[in-house]
Amino acid sequence: MGRYRNNITWFRCMSTPPVVIYPSPKFAFPRSYVPGFFVRHDFGVPVLTDNILTFTIDGPIPAPHRFTLYPNFVPWSSNKYTLDFTFTDGEYFYVPSGTWLPVAYIVGWDFLPGFVRSRITLNAFYGGTWSFVDLPSAPPDYWLPPFPPQPPIVYP
Repeated sequence: MGRYRNNITWFRCMSTPPVVIYPSPKFAFPRSYVPGFFVRHDFGVPVLTDNILTFTIDGPIPAPHRFTLYPNFVPWSSNKYTLDFTFTDGEYFYVPSGTWLPVAYIVGWDFLPGFVRSRITLNAFYGGTWSFVDLPSAPPDYWLPPFPPQPPIVYP
């Protein structure tokens, strides 16, 4: 019994509130195996610019969210990373005060039904839409087949 661990681990990442990472923060994977993220949000489309992922979550006042990725993780490579080295920070913009505040979130490694490759899931606990955010893929002459385009999934 002593050698088994919980499947979910709480991890404190920089200045953000506790982050849930599954299967564990030290779950290692090659960046080349990650075609992108599966993001929970509300309206619009999540946008990845440089190493900043932004999207909006609805509420009494819509709240823009931004998540900072480790800069070395974004470009395609065959390097290995762990789940705790994907995002460095997560924040949301609280309109009445005009400040960015830390946000709790879940980062996970998921295999989605009907898809060939796994994705990293980013869940900020709210939102009714799940969308794919693509990361740069392998050069054309690399041995992996190109990532097929993925349609957005909307759950009722």
